[in-house]
Amino acid sequence: MGERVVVVDDDAVILKQANLILTEAGFKVTCLKSGRLLMDYIRMNPVDLLLLDIRMPDMDGFETIGA
Repeated sequence: MGERVVVVDDDAVILKQANLILTEAGFKVTCLKSGRLLMDYIRMNPVDLLLLDIRMPDMDGFETIGA
């Protein structure tokens, strides 16, 4: 495997659990706490799969996808 997965969620517990599960499954995981951080990240890093929380403060998942 080795696909690059980015998980975006404002909940640290969710990020930790997703990281553990996906890493054990063989994925390269990056966890981010906001849509704004994601926008900066994807400008410089290729991503194979994005898991994005819809309800986040500041910039929600729908705003992030539309950006």
